[in-house]
Amino acid sequence: MNIMKKAFPILVFLMITLGSCKKDKRVSLEEEIFDYPKTQSVGYSAYDMLSSSVYQKIILEINCYNIYPEQNTLTEIESFLNNNLNKDNIVIKIDSLNSINQNEISQSDLTSFDASSRTNISMGDQLVINCNYYDANFEQENVLGVAFYNTSIALFGKKIESLSSGVLQPPRWQIESTVFLHELGHLLGLVNVGTQMVTNHQDEPHGHHCDNENCLMYWAVETSDVVNGLLETNSIPSLDENCKADLKGNGGK
Repeated sequence: MNIMKKAFPILVFLMITLGSCKKDKRVSLEEEIFDYPKTQSVGYSAYDMLSSSVYQKIILEINCYNIYPEQNTLTEIESFLNNNLNKDNIVIKIDSLNSINQNEISQSDLTSFDASSRTNISMGDQLVINCNYYDANFEQENVLGVAFYNTSIALFGKKIESLSSGVLQPPRWQIESTVFLHELGHLLGLVNVGTQMVTNHQDEPHGHHCDNENCLMYWAVETSDVVNGLLETNSIPSLDENCKADLKGNGGK
């Protein structure tokens, strides 16, 4: 999702390492001084994430607020990153956190929780992507996920659960995976938000999204409208050829 800049920048989220310990480490002020900039606009770090020239290790830190991605989702994330990033080492790290005990996440919550939830920092040859997976809805009712800042995404599990695994509803992992990959796509600069287009395919009326309704980066994917598409195809959408060409042109595979 792209939320245009108002008080802060645009809001637009291989070896799997899983853990269930409670998070108690926080980034110290001293560490912050040397930290990679992480409050830039979405797309700022696209080349750093895609290219083999910098940051050989990528850590995707998923902070789970009393809700966890399904195994199929983790498999899809692993495949997506491995297929598009020119990196030697990609790690998915799961951290367990207590419920936030609120029904709704606001835009200001996104930034405050992002700052407090990080336990890994980007420095040296390591770049960290942070995802907060909330057991709550977003303040915009139909939104399932957002990308905000250059290395930050969020998913809203309460809304995802309400749309999944019931009668005439897709399984949760399909919605979860689709939204997760869509928001990661925004961090990688899609569409035309940090990664230059090889061929013009931006759906400008819907912001930084692809004009191909079958593409992962189509605007409806990050909203409740994604359900109809998943029921029709019984599979999560993939990047179309234009989006793949864009990533390759910015250092990706």
